[in-house]
Amino acid sequence: MPKDKKEKKSKKQKKKELEEKRRLEEELLRQQQEEERRRQEELERQRREEEERLRLLKEKRRKEELLRLEKEGEEDIDLYEKRIIDLNKLLSDESQQIEW
Repeated sequence: MPKDKKEKKSKKQKKKELEEKRRLEEELLRQQQEEERRRQEELERQRREEEERLRLLKEKRRKEELLRLEKEGEEDIDLYEKRIIDLNKLLSDESQQIEW
């Protein structure tokens, strides 16, 4: 009988060891999955930040281009206005010469 008791004890011990090993493996797997989830979240966060940075950069460039075009347009308008004033002055001078 003592041998049977030892075998029983040994089986119980092996069973406990196997259960502990399984528990540890499951815990390790959960930790790995959690680390992977965090890594994926971090990658997603970085991707969103990069998209936002690019969006802001595009918006800034678009605004700069609009300001440049607006400035060029204003310069063109100033040139046209000056040209009109010069032409009006020339016409005025010519009409005065004709009257004399």
